Amino acid sequence: MIVYRCLSSDEIISMINNKSYDKALIKGNNTFHYDSLDSYKHFFLFGEHAYYYMGRGKDYPCMGQFIIPDEIIAEKDFGYYGSIKTERNDKLYGWYMPLPEVIIKMSDLKKAIYIKLNLIFIIAS
Repeated sequence: MIVYRCLSSDEIISMINNKSYDKALIKGNNTFHYDSLDSYKHFFLFGEHAYYYMGRGKDYPCMGQFIIPDEIIAEKDFGYYGSIKTERNDKLYGWYMPLPEVIIKMSDLKKAIYIKLNLIFIIAS
């Protein structure tokens, strides 16, 4: 499955140096169930959702595209994100909207295949 993740500069450097990076920059609400003994990484199912999330702050200068084998996906569910504007309904802007995501255990992250790094520059007006 091809999935997308917003990447901080620290996480990119950790990937280059083949080191683990599990610092969550933003914690929010979701429908996932976690084992307290494991750490997890979240990935968006759609690149457009990752692109939207990148524009919310300065913490994520890049978006990574990954291939994750189905057998290492711990769970498919939803994360809740606020201030989402859609083409057809601006009334959703003040509410939280569920966006589909997958999670994998940090211990399985090495089995995921990194494909591409997209540099996207968000220019504030």
